Amino acid sequence: MVTKVFGNSYRRIQTSNGNTTMFDIMNGQGCALSPFLFIIIDFAIRKTVTNPAYGIKWKNDRPTELNFADNSALFSDSHDHLHDMTTRLHDQTLSKVFGLRISCEKTKTMLVALEQSPPPVTVGQQTLEYVDNFPYLGSYISRTGDAEVGTRARMGIIKV
Repeated sequence: MVTKVFGNSYRRIQTSNGNTTMFDIMNGQGCALSPFLFIIIDFAIRKTVTNPAYGIKWKNDRPTELNFADNSALFSDSHDHLHDMTTRLHDQTLSKVFGLRISCEKTKTMLVALEQSPPPVTVGQQTLEYVDNFPYLGSYISRTGDAEVGTRARMGIIKV
């Protein structure tokens, strides 16, 4: 659908000095379609992760995800539930309903406060990479909860 609507789209900008030459419209965060895609992803995640067993215990609730624009984080206190959420999100919702896919190259898995390593989380036939920390909205989240990784990265002392 996206390709049919936006494929081979060209525009020019009109200025007080005349018009620019035609240029290709590339899809991305600056694309007019981006807010619509964010709504689709948010809908897909909420539809997929509604099982009351999913998520993490937080006060009197069990949040399952955190979304900001095109960044999403899924939460689970169970490896099996996390694997089920990613499988359902990929197989039953994104690809089947919307023709979208999870980018396994960009998607990371992090264990918080666990010493042992559970089996890998997969999307389709691809295994997601486990990391000790990752950037999220300008901050670094560490599996130990240590803020020093983010502080040192902002100071340029270490490469994360």
